[in-house]
Amino acid sequence: MQPSAETTQKSGRLILFTGPSGVGKNKILTALFELHPNQLKYSISTTTRTPRVGEVDGKDYHFVSTPVFEALIAEDGFLEYAQYNGQYYGTPKAEINDWLAEGFDVVLEIETQGALQIMAKIPASQLFSVFILPPEPAIETLRARLQTRNTETPEEIEARLMQSQRELLEAPKFQHQLVNTVVADTAKALSQLLYGKNST
Repeated sequence: MQPSAETTQKSGRLILFTGPSGVGKNKILTALFELHPNQLKYSISTTTRTPRVGEVDGKDYHFVSTPVFEALIAEDGFLEYAQYNGQYYGTPKAEINDWLAEGFDVVLEIETQGALQIMAKIPASQLFSVFILPPEPAIETLRARLQTRNTETPEEIEARLMQSQRELLEAPKFQHQLVNTVVADTAKALSQLLYGKNST
């Protein structure tokens, strides 16, 4: 069951957090959770892609096979799901609903396509959506960051950059857009948007 209008009004908020690959989403969220450890929960996405070096199953993602993911789709187990660079990514429903009912704000760090799916289902008044942008020149900044990350082949980086160009066009559809130049500053700006100027 997806979060209903009644549920989200009386409990926590769904925070949709997205942006192109390489923009620094993980680092921003790490800093944000340090500012608000008792108010936020992080929804762990499910994916069919191979774990990167250092990633832990059940912490960074739930890593599953394509048949397992497709079985979960058939069982209506996702709030949203999408394919990105040939791999599935999805947001499981059950845990999110439990946290919202307990009054936590739940962060969904998801692909832009998935965020747009949720925004089409749930009224904007019941969501907090933010798109993280790279400093200009956007694509060159992302290319440099992805190369520094050193987790993808040159071909994979170019595929991600092509996807990023499409995603950047969707930024105006989100309630808030933040340019990530310095991670700590971006996290503080996000904190203020969420909880007010005196939240930190």
